[in-house]
Amino acid sequence: MLISTTIGALNGYALTKWRFKGSELVFALMLFGCFIPFQVVLLPMAQTLGWLGISSSRAGLILVHVVFGIAFTTLFFPQLLCGHS
Repeated sequence: MLISTTIGALNGYALTKWRFKGSELVFALMLFGCFIPFQVVLLPMAQTLGWLGISSSRAGLILVHVVFGIAFTTLFFPQLLCGHS
């Protein structure tokens, strides 16, 4: 939780303060990432974790939760920085 919150806060800050070419696309992809069902990525994720050799370790569990938390926290933090509710 702390890792995905930290990465999401940094991403949200960057997307809020710095406009760059393609920033709207990055934001749209992050928004789309929030709505991808877990079942869609379950098999590719399990195969990737097996390929990395961390399928039955704490590192694999942490990686899964961090990856799935980044999209939500990235979209959550710009709202905090701008003061919108």
